[in-house]
Amino acid sequence: MKNDQNSTNMKKYLFLVMAIFGTASQSIAQNWNTPQLLDNSGNMVGESSSLQIVNGNPAMSYFDETAGDLKYIRATNAAGSTWGSPITVQSSNFVGEFTSMAIVSGNPAISYYDQTNGNLMYVRANDANGSTWGTPVTVTSSGDVGKYTSLVVVNGNPAIAYFDESNDDLEFVRATNTTGTTWGTPIVVQSAGTVGWFASMDIVNGNPAIAYYDVSNGDMEYVRATNNTGSAWGTPVIIQSANTVGLYCSMVVVNGNPAVSYYDDTNDDLRFARANDASGTTWGTPVTLDATNDVGMYTSLKIIDGNPAIAYYDNSNNDVKYIRATNTSGTNWGNPATFETIGDVGEYACLQFVNGAPAISYHDDTNDDLRYVNLCNTWTGATSTDWHTASNWFFASVPISTEEVHIVDKSNDPVVSADVTVASMKIYSAGRVTLSGSTTDFIVSGTLDNAGTISIQNATLTLNGAVTGAGTLTGGQNAKLIALGTTGTLNFTSGSRMLESLVLGSSASLTAATATLGTSLDIVAWGSVKIWGNSVLTSNGNMTLKSSSAGTAYIAEGRSTGGYITGNVTVERYVPGGRRAFRFFGHPFSHSIALSQILDDLDVTGSNGGTNGFTYQPGNPASAFWYNPVTGNGSTINDIGWTAFTHTDGTGANSWDRYEAARILVRGSKGQGIYAGAYTPAEVTLDMTGALNQGTQTVNFTKGANTPFALVSNPFHSQIDLNLTTRSASLGVNFIVWNANQGTRGGYTSVPFSSSYILPAGASFVVTMTANSSITFPETCKSTGSPVGLLKTTAAKPAQVELKIEDSTIFWDRMLVMFDDSAKAFFDDGDARKMANPDISLYTFGSDDSLLSIDSRKHVDSQVIRLGLYVPPALRKSYKMSLGEFNMVLGTRIYLRDKYTNTMEEITSGFEYWFDVNADTASTGNNRFELVMQGKATTKPTPTTNVAQTTTKAKEATKLVVKLVPNPATTEAKLQYAGAEGKQLQVTITNIMGAIVAKLDAKVKDNGEVILPVAALQPGMYMVEVTDGKTTKTEKLIKQ
Repeated sequence: MKNDQNSTNMKKYLFLVMAIFGTASQSIAQNWNTPQLLDNSGNMVGESSSLQIVNGNPAMSYFDETAGDLKYIRATNAAGSTWGSPITVQSSNFVGEFTSMAIVSGNPAISYYDQTNGNLMYVRANDANGSTWGTPVTVTSSGDVGKYTSLVVVNGNPAIAYFDESNDDLEFVRATNTTGTTWGTPIVVQSAGTVGWFASMDIVNGNPAIAYYDVSNGDMEYVRATNNTGSAWGTPVIIQSANTVGLYCSMVVVNGNPAVSYYDDTNDDLRFARANDASGTTWGTPVTLDATNDVGMYTSLKIIDGNPAIAYYDNSNNDVKYIRATNTSGTNWGNPATFETIGDVGEYACLQFVNGAPAISYHDDTNDDLRYVNLCNTWTGATSTDWHTASNWFFASVPISTEEVHIVDKSNDPVVSADVTVASMKIYSAGRVTLSGSTTDFIVSGTLDNAGTISIQNATLTLNGAVTGAGTLTGGQNAKLIALGTTGTLNFTSGSRMLESLVLGSSASLTAATATLGTSLDIVAWGSVKIWGNSVLTSNGNMTLKSSSAGTAYIAEGRSTGGYITGNVTVERYVPGGRRAFRFFGHPFSHSIALSQILDDLDVTGSNGGTNGFTYQPGNPASAFWYNPVTGNGSTINDIGWTAFTHTDGTGANSWDRYEAARILVRGSKGQGIYAGAYTPAEVTLDMTGALNQGTQTVNFTKGANTPFALVSNPFHSQIDLNLTTRSASLGVNFIVWNANQGTRGGYTSVPFSSSYILPAGASFVVTMTANSSITFPETCKSTGSPVGLLKTTAAKPAQVELKIEDSTIFWDRMLVMFDDSAKAFFDDGDARKMANPDISLYTFGSDDSLLSIDSRKHVDSQVIRLGLYVPPALRKSYKMSLGEFNMVLGTRIYLRDKYTNTMEEITSGFEYWFDVNADTASTGNNRFELVMQGKATTKPTPTTNVAQTTTKAKEATKLVVKLVPNPATTEAKLQYAGAEGKQLQVTITNIMGAIVAKLDAKVKDNGEVILPVAALQPGMYMVEVTDGKTTKTEKLIKQ
């Protein structure tokens, strides 16, 4: 029958409880944690649960009907978010019904019913946590006794109220010591008829008191002892006598007076009554709290945050429910909260105040389980938007790392300005959390159930668990997202679908993280994607790696086997404006694509114009090419291996293949440069879509019969360090890159693989080979360095001289001489042939007259290295030859000889040499410049000694310092000097032919200056020599 606590007429499974209590004006909302399954070890566990706080953590006693055992379980933290394993306290006979737990002398203790023997039992733990338990004590065995037990400490000793079924009496018994090892004689408290069901005892105004159900009369009754030990009892008081009322009663002291909750079986209602005085002599009129259908069984009354609250069972809907008063006396109540109904749940509900919030233990009859749920800290925004202000939270405390939090829609949405960790978080519809500050890290350790929004802005959001719900993440240009678990689907807010950084997994965890993009997501141009270990990102075609003048988003190093990103990815490649030039492009996809993918961004012309998908231009000249080594002739000027794309559809020979470089003319944005007329090319951003190359990539080359060249693109959408690739023996030790910003139309630069050259994403390079070859790109070659192409050696710095041709604004070309005792003066494997630039070219001659951009040879005293310099007539003007990388072995020197001006200067650190190219053919070409080697190495070439270092030290020892300002100059220049010795300073100015054009004497001052007669000079380059009699300094002066 439904008024018997042994009844198993159970209800529905509780998936997510919903209720929030608050001030008198607050309405009930959703803020309960997800229920936890604590024990499902048998066919029927979790009846008769009694929930208490044991040594700071929630714990409960309960009955395992399947095994007929008394059990106990305790949480491992104060919030009850994690629990230990169930402990069997007694397993002999059929024991454990009607449990009641209390703290007795510091340790948990339980009263319960032994059904096999019909005895009242008591047991106390051996420690404060209840890890082990003592021997059960039979309190009384006179007849069938021990149902409906209620354990309370009375005047220092444990005491039990219970029902004596043999005599149909309400009885009371108290231990004779503080731990309950021995017990006194039971006292009959009430014996008129059948009385004492659902006994609930508490200390009322200093004395024990009991609320109970009078079965014979159908009354809700109350009785209080006349002393503090319970040895004598007063006259019972009828709280309500209208028919059948008082079942499932629960009593506590409410604002100083005793109060009871109970079930009105006549009307199927939940009722509450409170005494008019502290002793319970008279009682107020009972209040109906819930009359919706058949409700009110299994009531559990507790004080929750100062106000009375009740957990109870809805028999009609088979749900567990919760209601809380809006004041301390229980005269006004909030609305009942019905938990989401999935299954049959809520019998044996027991309410407790846990870690500042209500918590309920109950039985799930659908699955025959013991379950626990607690209210979580909920955002109220009562004071401000500050997450870190306690008054903005329902518990009046800022959530700690072990708490689950709920965010509901408030006018003051929370703003987080410092690091925060929460156990889990639920955001309701229209709820919003904003992360503020660039150093803020917001960590959700468990599940993020999101129906609202998290605005990451410039902060970091770390998700350790799953993400559920249709809510969104609002990104930003500096937003960072880290997913460390099985994340689920990530949805981003329209208009703010961007991140600076997306990371899956971590270096410290072997657990694979997973995430799926449910909406589009842009990784900003300076951002990156990092996938650690065996983690996997499913893009669903939603991710775009952006590119702009600020940089290009990239995929960082992943696992060598690949497979860490599934689905297509869109990549962008920014091309700056201001220059019409060919560019060498590649794509990072594991399959071929069509040129048509870039036609929305760029005009590409070719055969049959629009018929074949190209942009029409008169004559339809080709502007996109690929290199075919089969037809290549190895020419460094105009190799016929360059093959025009004849269609944009990507079929046959017109497919843009995996690893293939394409040479494409970038005129500017769409429509620019197709027809005649001056214009300034606009910036362009190309975008392409496909499945990314991932893991180690090996590119195989077939050598053409007549060419040593092959082209290959960067296989990754990441900048890479070419020094970290692995190359077959037949592949050259140098590579060649096309620099579109070199000169005015681009140019070729050769670089040793031994240098740390950072190749940008989407770029390509030229390799040379003597036979079929291969190059392997491991994931580890991906670099975080600036993708500029820095010529910096990674191992021991070789002996080398790098010379550049520049003017005041443009870098035109460079060449590199590397000194190696094993190298030859003629072309060999250590050299790189010079590929002719469309503008200016600088190169050396091998002894076999080969033109070289990298010349590796032995340093031989007094020998010369002939230089070639091609400057077209349209570019005749002043240039400087400047020093780049430089390292000379101790004992050796190198000089630049200008045969046209009959001058020779030693090349040392900071070297610059200005010269003019004019209509005289001797001012350019292959016979003007040469390098002169002098000296012999005193040690073998090592990176530890060089002339530059020696020269620098020598300069540091001198005192005279000079500087020309401004330089270049037009009408006047000042020679500023310091540290001069002697009394007189001599200044001599010579032109480029060596003729003296001016000479000045000046009196030495501590820090002085000399005005130079620049106005009288013709435009050109001059040498200014300064001497104080001990030290001579020479500086170049440009007259404009």
